Amino acid sequence: MQEIVSIREANQHLSRDLERVEQGAELVIARRGKPIARVMPITEAKLLLPSAPPASGCASV
Repeated sequence: MQEIVSIREANQHLSRDLERVEQGAELVIARRGKPIARVMPITEAKLLLPSAPPASGCASV
């Protein structure tokens, strides 16, 4: 489930919001109602990355 939070709210409740993300929630951070960032569990983010192996000398996520 995706929830929209303001920058101010995200700043004030970062620990709580990150706990919710760990439980599978997805947050969209907005400035003046305009979405500017998405915070999601790392396991979901990895699914969005290309499956090609990293270039030589690059670390993988």
